[in-house]
Amino acid sequence: MNLRMPAGLHDRAKRMAASRNVSLTKYVLNAVEQETKREQRARLAAGFARLAKDPDHASVDYAFDAQAEVVLGNDS
Repeated sequence: MNLRMPAGLHDRAKRMAASRNVSLTKYVLNAVEQETKREQRARLAAGFARLAKDPDHASVDYAFDAQAEVVLGNDS
């Protein structure tokens, strides 16, 4: 994969990677992974916030039934 970025950002990223004793590739991979996790947490938090606003639609009973079916092998 080729990644294009402004020269100034590239220079800052190289310096940060060097200060952490990792390659630029590793530094960028870590940054993408952290941002991806942050975005997932934000989406999950937003979903929970929507559920909290409407407790009548916040039932998770279906999840317990599905889990019992998988774990216990129940068809009911």
